[in-house]
Amino acid sequence: MNKITNNFDDRAKTWDENPVRVKLSKDIATSIENSIPLSKKDDVLDFGCGSGLVTLEIAPLVNTVIGCDNSQGMIDVIESKIDSQGISNVKTEFVDVEQGGILDGKYSVVVSAMALHHIKHTQPLLEQFYNVLFSGGYIAIADLEAEDGQFHENNLGVHHLGFDTDKLKENFAKAGFIQIKTHIAAQVTKPIADGSVRTFNVFLIVAQKP
Repeated sequence: MNKITNNFDDRAKTWDENPVRVKLSKDIATSIENSIPLSKKDDVLDFGCGSGLVTLEIAPLVNTVIGCDNSQGMIDVIESKIDSQGISNVKTEFVDVEQGGILDGKYSVVVSAMALHHIKHTQPLLEQFYNVLFSGGYIAIADLEAEDGQFHENNLGVHHLGFDTDKLKENFAKAGFIQIKTHIAAQVTKPIADGSVRTFNVFLIVAQKP
């Protein structure tokens, strides 16, 4: 187990105790719902699902959701929620693309919230997303706009200090996606290391597989 995964495993049980994190997830889920025509016919992949904050917001609107993550601790948390709430249309998968894991299955929608900046090589992952989508399927990825490293308390496992959305749109196009659009999905206001309070933008990039 690498240090990054272990860090998320250690924090999994208390992950939802942060109200800023919970609000961000709800805002991202709302933005996804407003940007993609989700329906009860859709099978969805939530990449980097964490404790399931976005997964379980989307689940009532679609047919099925597969939540995948590379932290077994996070998967244990979402599975506990699934069991306690009697949710029948959400399943989980352990997948570590950083260690060579491959996404499988076919989906009409792929979503991801605040996971992409933890992926060192994003282009191969975008190509995996493209491959698991049906033709006409949608992808919606939320993450930080480019920042100077102040968002996280420490940058362990953070491979990108946010993203330049114009460059990211180019990368989506290179992977084969079309109809690529971005907008601000949420804002996070939080204290940073020097004691001041700062607001960070979280974008949503939405695209379609032709």
